[in-house]
Amino acid sequence: MLLLTGARLFFLVIGLVFLLGEVLDILVNGDNVTSRIVVRIAVLSIMAPAIVWVSTRWAEKVLREAFESQNRLIEAGIVRAAQGFQSEKTDGLKTKESPASALNEHAVLAQMGRIVTSSLDIEDIYDQFSREIRNVLGFDMLVVCTADESKAMLRREFISGTAAKFMKSRGHLVSMDGTISTEAIARRATIITQGMGRQELSQRFPGMEPLFEDGMRSFITSPLFSKDRAVGILGVASQKPMAYTERDREFVESAAQQIGGALANSQLHGLLQAEARDKELLAEIGRVVSSSPRLDEVFDRVSNLIGELIPAERVSVTLTSDDGRHSRLAFVSGRDVAEQIVNQSSPMAGSLTERVIQSRRGEIIQNKTEDDLAAELPGLLPSFKTGLRSVLGVPLFSNDVVIGCLQLRTSVEGAFDSDHLALAERIADQVAGAIANSELNRAL
Repeated sequence: MLLLTGARLFFLVIGLVFLLGEVLDILVNGDNVTSRIVVRIAVLSIMAPAIVWVSTRWAEKVLREAFESQNRLIEAGIVRAAQGFQSEKTDGLKTKESPASALNEHAVLAQMGRIVTSSLDIEDIYDQFSREIRNVLGFDMLVVCTADESKAMLRREFISGTAAKFMKSRGHLVSMDGTISTEAIARRATIITQGMGRQELSQRFPGMEPLFEDGMRSFITSPLFSKDRAVGILGVASQKPMAYTERDREFVESAAQQIGGALANSQLHGLLQAEARDKELLAEIGRVVSSSPRLDEVFDRVSNLIGELIPAERVSVTLTSDDGRHSRLAFVSGRDVAEQIVNQSSPMAGSLTERVIQSRRGEIIQNKTEDDLAAELPGLLPSFKTGLRSVLGVPLFSNDVVIGCLQLRTSVEGAFDSDHLALAERIADQVAGAIANSELNRAL
């Protein structure tokens, strides 16, 4: 505004000077003075404002462009300065982030070491262990499984976060075939698996498809070793694609090293506890069967004790007839099965009793279709139609003669394993003598 006012004053002064010059010229030279004065004044009165207006507008435009250019330069400088400051700040954070993260990881691993040595019962430490891992690593699912390489099976011990459909409960058994676990144990390495589509994952690791269906896209799988023996698997999974880095893999591997020995110790501790419990229950079964000369009076109690050792919804004893071609359902407890009545005899042909007596060893029948049973063991069809899908049978010996078969049945597919079979054989040895004596008393 000051410059604009100055311009106007400048042109006004110039106009006045010009007017004064004309007046002086007329006064000195004469020559129609009045007319010349009037004309010059009229011209100046018309031209001066126009000249002033044009000049001021031009000055305003030049100044405005100068100010705008200066503002743009200032703004650009501010932006560059802000970007530079932000870049320095970010770089500073990145520079500081790595040592801080490393310090946090070391602290978490140290805490894990304290946790896993705090108890022989690993159930007491799983939750704490999971929380410590989450302090460093994001996951949607964390699972710890024990591994039985001889059977190629995984047994789920703990799960945190989203539960996979094929790992619904503690103790659930899953085949290792086609899983990342098999490769991790074979390579003795922690493996990151991510960035695969469903088809690629199914082709390489078909056993992982249930997890993919549950939305998991990124996996870290680490084998658990103790004294150079694979004892289990630690796995984490995320629903985010490409969720994990090499540093995450190294952290999970370190965590696995912490828990591997603890899991092995827990297995040993659990095994000792289970053996002590089994011995106690077997002794109790012996006391119950010997408490009465008639086993039918105490068989329900015996069946309940057997159920504490082996999961069973139906416990029965079938005995051979004198002709060796028939068997009799002597004792039963639990779910009823059509066409099977206590003390009723039926042909042994096509029955589990016949197979066990002939082989003189126990047998597990499970994961069979109705057509399979119709072709192999039609005697089990009534049980199958009732919903009992897994059957375990062991021989009953008296004086080295097979007198019958102890059978356990459940509706759970694939419920029995070799450990259950061995335990059932011990139970059969415990009750066989009482069953023989009960049959003698019954005959009297």
